[in-house]
Amino acid sequence: MRELNQDFFIASDTRPYLFILCDGMGGHQSGDVASRTAAESVETYVRLQSALDYDASKAEKVLSDAVTYANKIVYTRAMQKEDFAGICKYI
Repeated sequence: MRELNQDFFIASDTRPYLFILCDGMGGHQSGDVASRTAAESVETYVRLQSALDYDASKAEKVLSDAVTYANKIVYTRAMQKEDFAGICKYI
């Protein structure tokens, strides 16, 4: 059992309904930062896209693009602060 749970989830109750779970890679440096950043980035991306043009038939593409966007955000954050360097070890 770890002292710090590095997983992060979002369960929204507004449209578009989002259920996002990010595994924090328990024990890895700043895994909690990476999982939270990734989940929040996916949520932000999806909400911005759906506010502009919500179309359920585009959901798979929006989610795929959201994950790509979140990956870039996590990577950028890792490059900005030495303490976060370990968060992109497995990206």
